[in-house]
Amino acid sequence: MLVCKHEKSYSHYVALAVGAGGGVWLKTRLDAQAAAGVAQEQAESKYDVGPPDAQEMLELVNQERAKVGVAPLRLDERLNASAQEKADDMQNRGYYDHKSPAGIEGYSLVFKHMPNRCRYASENLAKVSTTDNKFGSSRFSIDNWMHSTKGHREAILDAKYSLVGFGISK
Repeated sequence: MLVCKHEKSYSHYVALAVGAGGGVWLKTRLDAQAAAGVAQEQAESKYDVGPPDAQEMLELVNQERAKVGVAPLRLDERLNASAQEKADDMQNRGYYDHKSPAGIEGYSLVFKHMPNRCRYASENLAKVSTTDNKFGSSRFSIDNWMHSTKGHREAILDAKYSLVGFGISK
């Protein structure tokens, strides 16, 4: 997950790398207006106040997996390194895509950091810009992936995956 702070608003780039299974590369771009219809009204908790946090996002992802009887994902430092490298690259070079301006696919970073352990990978990306901290929270990012029609939910809930990494760039 990537977090950029600009003046009074936040730009959140969320990168989720999931490994040790099969996968599809996914992305979504959300803004406060589009996402307002997706955000669920819930009692405010640590998950509801931005900026997003990798540990909070891991907890939320595993809560979603538990609802459907899927084993929890384990945080992997090598996948964290891959997601962090991707998040930093998007922020530093000003792009939002699975492919960098140099033509490097995000999955290349996963295999770079995990050459012998990860056969397949998925990547979820989200960019959220808003002045409302709630729309830049951990829950907001996960809720949007879970309500996406682009396969983000499927990647999060895929029982073939066992490892996950998040990247956050400030």
